[in-house]
Amino acid sequence: MSWTPQDIIAGCGASYTGGDLAIHGFAIDSRLVEPGFVYIALLGETTDGHLYVEEAFRKGAVAAIVMGGEFSGPVFRVADTFDALKRLGAYQRQRLTATKIIAVTGSCGKTTTKEMLRALLGQYGKTHASFRSYNTIYGVPIALMNCPLDAQYGVFEVGMNHAGEIREITGLLKPDLAMIMSVGAAHMGFFKDVQGIALAKAEIAEGLGPHGIMVVKQDSDSLATLQKALHHHHVLWFGENALDAGVLLSYNAGRVTAKIGTKEVFFSMGIQGKHFAMNAVGALLVLDALGLPLDPALAALKDFSGVAGRGSLHEIPFKGGSLRLMDESYNANPLSVKAALSRMSEYKIPGRKVFVFGGMGELGVHADLCHAGLLDAILQNGVDAVFVVGDFPKALWDILPETLRQGKAANPASLIPVLEDFLAPGDLLMVKGSLSIGMGSIVTALLKGDM
Repeated sequence: MSWTPQDIIAGCGASYTGGDLAIHGFAIDSRLVEPGFVYIALLGETTDGHLYVEEAFRKGAVAAIVMGGEFSGPVFRVADTFDALKRLGAYQRQRLTATKIIAVTGSCGKTTTKEMLRALLGQYGKTHASFRSYNTIYGVPIALMNCPLDAQYGVFEVGMNHAGEIREITGLLKPDLAMIMSVGAAHMGFFKDVQGIALAKAEIAEGLGPHGIMVVKQDSDSLATLQKALHHHHVLWFGENALDAGVLLSYNAGRVTAKIGTKEVFFSMGIQGKHFAMNAVGALLVLDALGLPLDPALAALKDFSGVAGRGSLHEIPFKGGSLRLMDESYNANPLSVKAALSRMSEYKIPGRKVFVFGGMGELGVHADLCHAGLLDAILQNGVDAVFVVGDFPKALWDILPETLRQGKAANPASLIPVLEDFLAPGDLLMVKGSLSIGMGSIVTALLKGDM
C-alpha cells in the first residue's frame, strides 16, 4: 500500500503525533477492518463510528481517524471525519496519474458491468475496482483510497437516489471514461419521472476531462433526454441499433454475436441472460475505446458467471435430486425484475419456474403502479408459481391469477418452511427483492442446506 502517515496528514490536514505505520488499506465499517487498515470513524444517522474504534484496533487496525476521544491506538485527529474522507479520496485521485479511471452508473446493470470490467481489464494489466457496491459519496472515496498507485485501470461504481449525488461523486472521481447503463424507474420516490432519473445519471459526464469518453446504453425511454444532456460530450452508444458503436447482433443461450466499433465478434458467456450479453457489449466497447485488443477479453467472458445476489446460478442438492437457484436477492427495481424474469424463460427445465419476490422499495407514489406493471412479464415468461414477502408486492399479488398465487409471508424467515414444502427437484427458483427486505436469507438457507 502506498500510504504513509504523512500522506494522510497532507491529504486531510489531520494532526498526528505517532510514528511510522505499515498501512494496508482503509475502512469506514469496523466489520470490514483487516490487519494494517486505518479505520475512519464517521457519524451516521443511527450510530457513531467512534463507538467502534476499539473494535477496529482489536481487529488489527494500525490507526483511526477521529474527531475526538481517547483510544488505545494511534489516531489522526480532524475536525470532521466525513470531510476528511472526501479530502483523502480527492488526494488519492490526484496521485493516480497513471491509472485509467472508468466510472459506471445506471438504474440496472452497473454492479455486474463493474465486475465484468474488473475481470476483462485484468487480462491487460493490474486492475482495481470498487468493493461490493461502494457507490456512494461515502463508498467511492474509500474505493479510491484503496486503489494502488500502480494500478493500470480503476473501475468505480457510482450510485444515487437523489439529483446532485452523482455530480459530487464524479467531481471526486474525474473519470477518463464513464458509462451509463439502463435507465429506468429506480428510486422513483425521489423523482417526478424517468426523465429526471436520466438527467441525474447524466451528471456523471460532468467529471470528465476534455478528452473523456461516454459509453451509454441506448434505452428508448430515456434516449432523447440523454442525447440532449450529453450533446457536448464524445458519446459511444450501444444497443441493438445498427448505427450504434456497440451492437448486440444476436443472442442465444449465452452465445453472442456483436459489433464493437468496426469489428464483428463472437463470444460465449458463463452466464445466461440477454441483459448480461448487453452488459458485455458495453464492457467490450469500453475496452475498444481504450485502444485494447479484444481477443483476451472475448476469451475471458466464457468464465464470467455473474455476481452473488445479481444473477448467479446455483445447482443445489434437494430432496434426493437438485434444483436451480437464481440468486437475484441483492436488490430490485422494475427494470431489473423484468430482466430477471426474461432470463428465467431461457431455461428449459423438467420442473416449475418459481418466483419468490420481496418487492421494490423507494418508488414512492409510483409503487403500486410499478408492482402491478410486472404482471405481463410474469405471464409472458412462463412463471408457474409466485410467492411474495412483505407489503411491497400487494398491488401485484392482488391481480395475479389464482393459479400462480402460492403463498405470502410477512418476512423471509417465515417463508422458508413454506418453500421447503412446496419446492421439488427439477424446479428453478428465482429470489428477488429490495435490499431492505433481506431476501438473501432465503438464498443463504438454500445454499447451506437448511431447507
